Amino acid sequence: NLSVIKLDSERDTPLSGAKFGLYTKEDIKGYDQKVLVKAGTLIETAFSDKEGNVNFHADLPLSLFEIKELKAPIGYASSKKIIDVDATYQGQDKPQIELSYEYKNDITKYEVSKKDITTGDELPGATMVVKEKDGPVFETWVSSDEPHIVNGLEPNKTYELIETSAPYGFALSETIEFTVKDTGDIQHIE
Repeated sequence: NLSVIKLDSERDTPLSGAKFGLYTKEDIKGYDQKVLVKAGTLIETAFSDKEGNVNFHADLPLSLFEIKELKAPIGYASSKKIIDVDATYQGQDKPQIELSYEYKNDITKYEVSKKDITTGDELPGATMVVKEKDGPVFETWVSSDEPHIVNGLEPNKTYELIETSAPYGFALSETIEFTVKDTGDIQHIE
């Protein structure tokens, strides 16, 4: 039995919708030492469910394998982490090998600053909107004297930052288009 649990790296909450691949790490050979399955071959794909559980059901020979994340859940940065799986023979006292692993992802984070162009200080009172380009609104807020953090934007997707209402005495800013990078590091926009 081979399973993975998919979690948010900050809150340890389960994540659904991640796609994983189970690969051979070494050539799998028959009794005559002929290669049956080459190293690096994708054996099976599986998705995390609402509890974050990922279960692989392939009937695997005793060998070494790797688990790789093929697609992160929406709003999370993908991970390059590779899990090495040792499913080799472990003695006759072990009728079944059960292996379980944990896999965590960082949520995407965008720090949005609304600044006074003359002083460089944060400018409170502007109504700001982040929306998908040619799509729905993702989040709306009123700027304060601190930058605003937008969590969970989909990596590699283009969004627009729109000021819908300016503070008294200020003109509306132009719409800013930006594409979210596939990283858990804080990204910035002013």
